[in-house]
Amino acid sequence: MFFIYLLTKENSDFHYLGLTNSLSKRLKQHRSGQYLPTNDHWPMDLVYYEAYEDKGLAVEREESLKTDDGLGELKKRLKLK
Repeated sequence: MFFIYLLTKENSDFHYLGLTNSLSKRLKQHRSGQYLPTNDHWPMDLVYYEAYEDKGLAVEREESLKTDDGLGELKKRLKLK
């Protein structure tokens, strides 16, 4: 299983969108400081995720969400800054 996930920092414009095959393991890595892109932004909350059986579909979806339009639509739907 592959997961696309969105982390946010409360009262901040910072959002992190990622892809992993183990969501629980990746969240532990983020929280423990093992994942550099989010080290300076903890604590953060997992606010959204999608699960895919096919890695190719997950990668395509992640790429579409990482565009300004894709992330903008997701943030709007989730009512995020």
